[in-house]
Amino acid sequence: MNAQQLQQAIQALEHDPEALRIRKVLYATAAHKWSNDSSYLEKLPFQKLILANLKQYPQAPLLQAALQQLLTGINKPTVYQPIEQRILDCLLPLYGQAINVPPVVAPKPEPAPPPAALPATLWFDLRLEVTRYTSPLRVKVLVFATLYHQPALTRPEDWQELRTFVLTDLLANLFVQYPTYPQVKERVMRVASGLEPAQDYLAAADRLLRALQPVYDRYGTQLTTATLSPPTTVLHPPGLAQSGLTGEEEATQVATPAQRYPR
Repeated sequence: MNAQQLQQAIQALEHDPEALRIRKVLYATAAHKWSNDSSYLEKLPFQKLILANLKQYPQAPLLQAALQQLLTGINKPTVYQPIEQRILDCLLPLYGQAINVPPVVAPKPEPAPPPAALPATLWFDLRLEVTRYTSPLRVKVLVFATLYHQPALTRPEDWQELRTFVLTDLLANLFVQYPTYPQVKERVMRVASGLEPAQDYLAAADRLLRALQPVYDRYGTQLTTATLSPPTTVLHPPGLAQSGLTGEEEATQVATPAQRYPR
């Protein structure tokens, strides 16, 4: 990569009619966190977004894989398919080698499997057990952050998003996204350690895991098809500092759930 190639990529993306959506995708792949905050995203220079992605994905196939994974987890894959292809068209020359990359193709949805034979009251019983000695709201924030992204509780739109989810649905989806107990335990503890107040969220995490373990042990893989509602967005934020987005941009993020854990 040379300075001229970088400037060409920056100018092409800045003048693209879909510049905002391109920023959303580049931010998501660099920070592993989806943002709909247009005013924040528009302040991010394309140069910083591009360099953050090149740093995190030093080889072109890694960038392509990250974009493909993002495409499978967002709500509108057909809308973002051409966006991600434009990003590849602009960024691949920066790797300094000719690479034939097939077009990004939106995955075809698979037919839903038949529902597993589970007790009708399983999720309600689990919710009761989890919230017996801890705040239902704290558990909901913890599980939501484990599944999707950190809700910045100072932002009305994040509160509204959180209200659209039911705790029983979130609990059910934990078993789909994390099919084994060791997986969910490692993830929940990482998320809880980045929440404030950490002591309260770590206590909630301990209570949650104590309730989850016997359900994993008893029902096993049946739970991977028992979700009540499918996830909307599955992105795992490892942290802006790791991605190259530092300084003022990082300071604007509300440190509610952890933004700093690799998958």
